[in-house]
Parts: sequence; structure tokens; C-alpha cells
Amino acid sequence: MQTPIRSTGWFVHHEYLRDIGLKAAHWGFCKDLRGTAQISSRTPLPCPRQNAIFGHNLARGQHVDLSFHAQSPPMIPRAALTLGLAGLLPFVYGLATILSPGLAEATIRAIGPRFAGQYVLIAYGTVILCFMSGVLWGFAARGAEQAWTGYALSVAPALWAFFFVGGGATQALAALLTGFVVLLVIDQQFTLWGLTPRWWMKLRLMLTSGVALCLAGGLWLG
Repeated sequence: MQTPIRSTGWFVHHEYLRDIGLKAAHWGFCKDLRGTAQISSRTPLPCPRQNAIFGHNLARGQHVDLSFHAQSPPMIPRAALTLGLAGLLPFVYGLATILSPGLAEATIRAIGPRFAGQYVLIAYGTVILCFMSGVLWGFAARGAEQAWTGYALSVAPALWAFFFVGGGATQALAALLTGFVVLLVIDQQFTLWGLTPRWWMKLRLMLTSGVALCLAGGLWLG
């Protein structure tokens, strides 16, 4: 008689798991108490450590929580979300100094003209575009199969900033705006390769929207 291992809304047949042992992290047929759901044999769990623990516990017949297989949207870690949103502040401040001549004048008197108006948008935007090249390089280092393509794409934002951000404020802002839009496409490609965290595109869409809005505002109003 098969003894089910019960968890939060799920159960898995013990005899089947005993046959596949530690490979239960990648293979399995789970039945929901309210229906059925197939776990693909080609879809690993979120990380190798979880794979090992999951398969080990199931093979031993221990109770486990399979609720993470539900297709719930990935949560952005609080640290990444907080620091990412904080990174938008210089963009927002630069746009604010364009909209408010008084704020721009006070900023220039206090800390200098390079921290106001289009200047701060261009300088900080260039820094962030180059910073994202470093982030993508780190992702590329994880993908052996896409090594050459991944590394080439990762340096593209920095090279774009080096060659095209210049020639006056209008041209520089237009180049940055284009660069951040293309960067989002590269982010999506790295996500399709499975090299980014599951929540990565959710965060990148949010931050890129904020950056693009500020750059477009600076381009239009500056």
C-alpha cells in the first residue's frame, strides 16, 4: 500500500520517491488535494542547495512543504528593492532641479552645478549604465553554454556609454535613454538563459521605468 507524504495541500507517493531517491528534486508527479499538477523533469528547484535538501527529505519519507511549486509571482528581496529604489533618487533630484529653478539655484550654490539639472542626469546615468555592465558580467560568468555571447552582451552598456554619451546635453540624454531601453532587452535575454534571479525582471522593469521617465523629462524640459 502506498503511503502518501502529506504537506501543505499536496501529497507525493512514497514508493515512487523511494525509487528515484535524491532525484525527487527534479522528477515527480504530485497530486494536489484539489486537482493535479505536473512537475517537469527539466525544471529544477530554485537552487542546488534546495534541490539536495528537498530530494533527501522526500527520500527519507519526511514531511516537506511543496507549496513553492505554485506559480506565485517571485518576491523581490527587501534589500535589493530598497537599494534599487534609492538608486533612483539622483535621477528624481535631477529632474526636480529642472522643474524648479529655485531648487536648481540652491543646489548650485551649495554643492556645485554638476549636481543639478541635465548634468546630474548625464553623469549619474552614465555611472549606472556602466555599473549594470558589471552586474551582467557577473551573470555571464554563471553561464558556460552562453559564455561568449553573455560576456559580449555584458560589456555592451559600458561601451555604449563610452562611445555615444557626449556631444551636448541633448545628445547625451538621448543616448542614455536608448542605452537603458536596450539594457532592459539584454536583461530579458539573460533571464531567458536562466542566469538571473527569478525576481530580476520585475525589479528591472520597475527601475528602468523610473530612469526612462526622468531621462525623458530631462530631455524634453531641459
